Amino acid sequence: MPKIDYTLTKLKIRTTELSVFDYFLALFVINVVLMSLAGFFYNGTFHFWTYPFSYLGIAYTQEGLSNTTASHIYSTSMAGSAILMFLLANHLRKGNSNGNTLRPMFCLICGSGALIAAVSPDDTVHTFHVIGSALMVSTLWAMATTYLIGIQEKIGHIRYHVVQFGFLQIPMLAYAAAFFLGLDPVDSILQKTALLGLAIGLLYPTYHLTKKD
Repeated sequence: MPKIDYTLTKLKIRTTELSVFDYFLALFVINVVLMSLAGFFYNGTFHFWTYPFSYLGIAYTQEGLSNTTASHIYSTSMAGSAILMFLLANHLRKGNSNGNTLRPMFCLICGSGALIAAVSPDDTVHTFHVIGSALMVSTLWAMATTYLIGIQEKIGHIRYHVVQFGFLQIPMLAYAAAFFLGLDPVDSILQKTALLGLAIGLLYPTYHLTKKD
């Protein structure tokens, strides 16, 4: 009768570490899902093109109706974004072999801005909400710009200029100009194109960084 060996063998468990692309993809998905939910529960009609996204988080709608549910969902979206950015800052710090602290610092500022926006409704604490949103968007823009510069040689000059300027810089500058000039509702329309361009500007280069040559 053969002898049965009951000795446990070591199981090798392979864990896949999240990449920078994974963090930005999660950021994009969380915001799309929760902003859509906030729009669904908005107390009234949320005019997508003429209302800024910050209206989803206001305490009272333009018609004076209580907007508690949508406001809480919006705050959850901002708080979730902040947590992701803090986690990404830690991820970048751990994988930083050259001592560069710029991108982790950007992530911390972005997360802090998202937290400020989360607890500062646009209709009641407008100044703090604008500051928080500006910190969040400007640091994401800075990271997208630097990541695109970093893959310029890898993707070629034509694709680089299309993404860097066509999708990221021009829409973002147009939105910033319309916002500061108070061109309503043009600024709300341009906000949507600028944020879409920002998502592409973050996801495109970080995806290419995960690909093996």
